[in-house]
Amino acid sequence: MPIFCGVCGFVGHVTKEHGDGVHPPEAIQYPDNLIAQDFRRGSWGFGGGRGRGSGRGRERNDCNNRVGSESGNPEEMEDEDMIDTASSPSKAIAKYTGGSSSAKRRLAIGELLGHETKTDQLLLMDKPHGRAEGDIIGEEERNDVDETRSLEEDPWLMIGDFNDAMWQIEHRSRVKHSERQMRDFREVLVECDLQDIGFQCVPWTYDNNQASPNNVKVRLDRAVASPVWRAMFDQANIMHLTTACSDHVPLLLEKGGNMQQRRRSKINCFEAVWERVKSFNSIEHESWDDGGLAKNLGDVRTKLAYTMENLKRWSRDKIGNIKKSIERCRRELEEMRMRGREDSEPDVHRLKIFLQELLHREEIWWKQRSRITWLKEGDRNTRYFHLKASWRARKNLIKKLRRSDDEMNGMLTKPFTDEEISDALFQIGPLKAPGPDGFPARFFQRNWGVLKRDVIEGVREFFETGEWKEGMNDTVIVMIPKTNAPVEMKDFRPVSLCNVIYKVVAKCLVNRLRPLLQEIISETQSAFVPGRMITDNALVAFECFHSIHKCTRESQDFCALKLDLSKAYDRVDWGFLDGALQKLGFGNIWRKWIMSCVTSVRYSVRLNGNMLEPFYPTRGLREGDPLNPYLFLFIADGLSNILQRRRDERQIQPLKVCRSAPGVSHLLFADDSLLFFKAEVIQATRIKEALDLYERCTGQLINPKECSLLFSALCPQERQDGIKAVLQVERTCFDDKCLGLPTPDGRMKAEQFQPIKERFEKRLTDWSERFLSLAGKEALIKSVAQALPTYTMGVFKMPERFCEEYEQLVRNFWWGHEKGEKKVHWIAWEKLTSPKLLGGLGFRDIRCFNQALLARQAWRLIESPDSLCARVLKAKYYPNGTITDTAFPSVSSPTWKGIVHGLELLKKGLIWRIGDGSKTKIWRNHWVAHGENLKILEKKTWNRVIYVRELIVTDTKTWNEPLIRHIIREEDADEILKIRIPQREEEDFPAWHYEKTGIFSVRSVYRLAWNLARKTSEQASSSSGGADGRKIWDNVWKANVQPKVRVFAWKLAQDRLATWENKKKRKIEMFGTCPICGQKEETGFHATVECTLAKALRASLREHWTLPDESLFSMTGPDWLLVLLDRLSSEKKAQLPARKHMEDIKGKGPMFQDPCQKEQTCQLNAEKEKWSCPPDGSAKLNVDAAYRTETGEASAGIIIRDCRG
Repeated sequence: MPIFCGVCGFVGHVTKEHGDGVHPPEAIQYPDNLIAQDFRRGSWGFGGGRGRGSGRGRERNDCNNRVGSESGNPEEMEDEDMIDTASSPSKAIAKYTGGSSSAKRRLAIGELLGHETKTDQLLLMDKPHGRAEGDIIGEEERNDVDETRSLEEDPWLMIGDFNDAMWQIEHRSRVKHSERQMRDFREVLVECDLQDIGFQCVPWTYDNNQASPNNVKVRLDRAVASPVWRAMFDQANIMHLTTACSDHVPLLLEKGGNMQQRRRSKINCFEAVWERVKSFNSIEHESWDDGGLAKNLGDVRTKLAYTMENLKRWSRDKIGNIKKSIERCRRELEEMRMRGREDSEPDVHRLKIFLQELLHREEIWWKQRSRITWLKEGDRNTRYFHLKASWRARKNLIKKLRRSDDEMNGMLTKPFTDEEISDALFQIGPLKAPGPDGFPARFFQRNWGVLKRDVIEGVREFFETGEWKEGMNDTVIVMIPKTNAPVEMKDFRPVSLCNVIYKVVAKCLVNRLRPLLQEIISETQSAFVPGRMITDNALVAFECFHSIHKCTRESQDFCALKLDLSKAYDRVDWGFLDGALQKLGFGNIWRKWIMSCVTSVRYSVRLNGNMLEPFYPTRGLREGDPLNPYLFLFIADGLSNILQRRRDERQIQPLKVCRSAPGVSHLLFADDSLLFFKAEVIQATRIKEALDLYERCTGQLINPKECSLLFSALCPQERQDGIKAVLQVERTCFDDKCLGLPTPDGRMKAEQFQPIKERFEKRLTDWSERFLSLAGKEALIKSVAQALPTYTMGVFKMPERFCEEYEQLVRNFWWGHEKGEKKVHWIAWEKLTSPKLLGGLGFRDIRCFNQALLARQAWRLIESPDSLCARVLKAKYYPNGTITDTAFPSVSSPTWKGIVHGLELLKKGLIWRIGDGSKTKIWRNHWVAHGENLKILEKKTWNRVIYVRELIVTDTKTWNEPLIRHIIREEDADEILKIRIPQREEEDFPAWHYEKTGIFSVRSVYRLAWNLARKTSEQASSSSGGADGRKIWDNVWKANVQPKVRVFAWKLAQDRLATWENKKKRKIEMFGTCPICGQKEETGFHATVECTLAKALRASLREHWTLPDESLFSMTGPDWLLVLLDRLSSEKKAQLPARKHMEDIKGKGPMFQDPCQKEQTCQLNAEKEKWSCPPDGSAKLNVDAAYRTETGEASAGIIIRDCRG
């Protein structure tokens, strides 16, 4: 075991041998600039007495109890620099403050233990900790940890026993770990800007070595590092080694990045930054035209390769290395300024413009590699894109079916039009990872005018011959880790990167196939079928689970089997797929197209950036192929057919949630399967026979180790064991997740939704707010953070505690923290969730959104009453009525409780459109609208009229006006007589009142829920701003400026900037006087308009922009900024400092134009706003229309003018 000297930093001798000057050959020396800092002051896992369970056996070492100072001279060490590594050896932090690059390649920690230490591997192990389990981190401990960050930008690493887990998944025992304690631990790391660098091997570091059920395995030891350190050592990782004499495992820190690793081969890739150069279009067009005329896809491939080579050669000459260009440009600019040159001088000004362009190119370059789709460039988020791309690179390191008839085949194989092929191309994500040719869809979409003829001809040539030209169906496989510590092939998910031309062909086939799936695929399959949702099967499954849990008779005892298919897509048998298509009646031409796409593929694996030798597969479907999910439906339907036949032969008894409900024997979602059968051994045997047949036919393989069974409490243990033995199921409990949702077991509590919070918090560790603008945070919260719980909220009513805690996480991320302290929340959360037209940011209220999503489920039960989900729920909860007018039983499943919660909201906007009037009840249903309001009609006199059809004269299809005015109030009768009755026989149908189209939308129902929650009268339509909406806010949110400038203008308009006056109101500061001019209180208006510095800034800006007259910059009230912007013309708005032109940041906006060029631009813009004459010999048609809500009258105006006006 190596030993460590604390004086000279060598491994191989102890301190007492230091004077001998003997260093063994295998010695490792720490860099001289290593600083070890003491953490003994606090009690957070450091020093102090031993806590509970701290008397565990440890491996000992011969390390000296002191570590040298920065200079390495023991005489120069001060007392405060000492660290007692014998009592707390793992509490030292390795921190670099400079030095040579070779020193930075060696990672150093204040403690070394191990058996195979090398230059690039240091074996680390923790020592006894002081904080007992269950202790909560206090402020003193937080400060102790935070004090280690003397410089925010320094690279630093902390490693050792933190005596706590970060996530519930890291704590394996029968008792759940304290969420509060783990949250406090995570907050400390966030405040210190530290991130876990991950690990490999076993997922725990501590084992109490007790027998089950008292066994506890926890990941207590870890390594955390700052973003700068992670960027410096991006290949570093932690290995959990195995030891025989300790309850903790040793940690081996490997820096990775072997310098002798072979150099990565160059991979062709289209760069979006090329489009920033003016000559790109010409070189791209010339290269494509020089390739000759393309007659087939082989010619298209040749032209693509030729174009790529020319573009790469052109890029080296015109663009070069962007990073080096930025450094060189900055040096030149700095030299000019050091020589006293003014920024207004032409050459300095041009250099500044060029630097801005280079910075924008760098941001685009990193954005393309980060795969971030929710954030746009332009806000200087380059640092965030850089870290995200680096993280990606590190992470990625290595039942009866209806037969198709001739009409269907004719529709599938009719010639493809130009429009179909073009639509297929533009359905592909522009910057999705390209295939082997290196061209993403953006290249084809942007240059479609030039490439269209060749590509369409090549695609049509494939549909005529049904054969791929060599190389067009080549595919690159990249391995995406599915776990934090991938070791075996099963821990990776292979993703196929196909060429865009292949994707166009596949998309054409998919667009023809999708409309037919509803009729072809079994109703028990809910994946990838238009008109069906995954939540349909989830609702049915959870009702079945509820029925199993609530079973009261042993004779009606059922069980559920959750199947796990091993590498389902990779094991698809091509012969079975072709046979299935043939049996379903697909024609020979269609089958030839499909099988050519599947069987002509040639793979090349990309391993750590290098392309391996290509090979040909013999089975499987590509993940990443647009055809893949739809073809697998035919494979999965094989299981559905087998089970349905066993069910028809009464070999398997399906589960019924009630007597009149349809039987459910299986539910499918792609490769996820749930089977239900009576809890008997004989039934299990028949299920096993069916599964064996499915495996033999399709090539699929069921993994018994990952399968699980759900039994009722009445099922005897002996019978359970017998069923498990037949099915070879090894797991003792049912999965806690089903179809990606928490498996309900009684009342749904906040703890069952904890994984959603953990997913969000894990992403927060990657979303370092220092590298994001407020506009970037806004986009992230809306597109990612608030989307994480959407799937779960569409099934369950979320507990109030979960909603509050999740919103708190979002609030804290939005306002951020600095140096360990949370920033002030200047605006109430209720205001932030207001629509932008009402002065908010449009963040979602999670409670209202939850209810809106559940209302969608209730709407689907009304809209699709024949679906399996609707039939099961109707049989159980409203067998003799409709969902809108039935009193439901009190005993129900958690999912039904959620639907009822959404139904309450749905009823407030549901309106019935009259057909024959046979379904709509006059006094119970909403069917008459009073403007934006809905209300139940009141009787004018007592009567027995019930249905609307009794108010209609059947022969003439008109209203019975005398009867209506006799039994209904006058104002309601007037509205009824305005309703038009269809002249042909049609049934009544439901519609959504708050959409002009009558089509239900989650967005519209959310607006209604938000308005009802705040008791406002705003119109809930998604196409209007509403009664209280202020169009004046469009001056801010629709401005053609950077998104972060819009957010700043919004904060200014709300008077919520961190001014001294606002700080004084919050009691952060004692005085509110402006610290610059010292004349007035520093409000938002004063800081941006009145202050002498603001006036001087405007005076300087007038040299470049034509700003509004100074008299317009006046205080007109709290909305002074909105009033100012509303007074200005569009041109002047774009010239305000708060509304900087979007192109200015790119060096192309009005700020960088010559005065004469500005004048020409203004004239062109003015001309564009005028009506223009049509060409000679033609006419132009202009139309407009108006609608009066009070009377229901509408009118339209048309004017036709020729070329003379």
